Amino acid sequence: MKGEDEEDNKLWRILGLASSLGWMLALPIIAGVLLGRYLDDRAGYQEYKYVWTLSLMVVGIFIGVYNLYRTYVDTGMGENKEKGEEIEGIEKKPDDLEELEAKLLEELFKEKGKK
Repeated sequence: MKGEDEEDNKLWRILGLASSLGWMLALPIIAGVLLGRYLDDRAGYQEYKYVWTLSLMVVGIFIGVYNLYRTYVDTGMGENKEKGEEIEGIEKKPDDLEELEAKLLEELFKEKGKK
């Protein structure tokens, strides 16, 4: 029973996070476009009709991406994934990059020692 409850809690946590990710990205973009449209209408530009709309849409995109990044870091996925540690029961394998880096450093120090 306890294992099933933990799996259900994990599922609901993942579903909650997944549903909020879309809002975290979309809301700043939509708000930027609406505010930009309002400012463009108020400014009455003839030549540059969508200056504020496009500018605030870009700002909204940056804010949305930043929100997603902060959520990724806050959930701990960023650190654990890089270290190759276990994330919620799923074992992540580290890349061979660390081994390659160690070999390259070893060869570099050997070459410096010869000179």
